[in-house]
Amino acid sequence: DEADWPQLPILPSYGRGRDAPAGRYSSLIFGTNLTDVIITGNNGSIDGQGSVWWEKFKK
Repeated sequence: DEADWPQLPILPSYGRGRDAPAGRYSSLIFGTNLTDVIITGNNGSIDGQGSVWWEKFKK
């Protein structure tokens, strides 16, 4: 559900907050300094509906 991923406020440090006038969306999956990570699901694929998010990015 798109409502589960609200737009985040602009941060001046990096990313879209510096390069474009709008906020950005949080990652569906994120990690840092991870080891031995396994992501599982019902069918082994994640459909992030990329085209929907790219259209939002281009606005």
